[in-house]
Amino acid sequence: GGLPTFLDFSANFHSEQVAVEAEDSWLDQLARGGGEGDGAEPAVFAGDDTWGGLYGAAGRGADASLFAREYPFDSFNTRDLHGVDDGVLRTLPSELFGRSDWTVLVAHFLGVDHVGHTHAADHPKMAAKLTQIDEALGAMLARLDGDDAAGGAMTCAAAGGDRATCGGADDG
Repeated sequence: GGLPTFLDFSANFHSEQVAVEAEDSWLDQLARGGGEGDGAEPAVFAGDDTWGGLYGAAGRGADASLFAREYPFDSFNTRDLHGVDDGVLRTLPSELFGRSDWTVLVAHFLGVDHVGHTHAADHPKMAAKLTQIDEALGAMLARLDGDDAAGGAMTCAAAGGDRATCGGADDG
């Protein structure tokens, strides 16, 4: 495995907010009520703390955060393979099963990326991390599917990642 270069790291220090005037985003659209609903759509976030610097209270101030609630976890230590993911997994049950006051839930798991940077994609820790994430997503999707079947709101789930290595530990 390998770590990002110094220049990559320096670009991530003190993440600045994404200015609405300069960059439009789906989160800004939700917060402004840019959809077909009758107003702002609440979003909740859990995971990589960079999101808080870009869209949350850390970057925009508590009154301007695009999130109704946010659960940021320190993401800087690429040798920490579980901290962010464990934090997200602790947060998801209360948001998925205990609350219904949000329209969008962003859950940013980071362990797969950290395993890739620290050990590379073919390391046994990658298989274990992928299994953990697969099980977490499976449980979440089963819950969402159950809500739809019980007459709840229609649900859209999206998953993505950047861990497409090219024989090394960089982000392909």
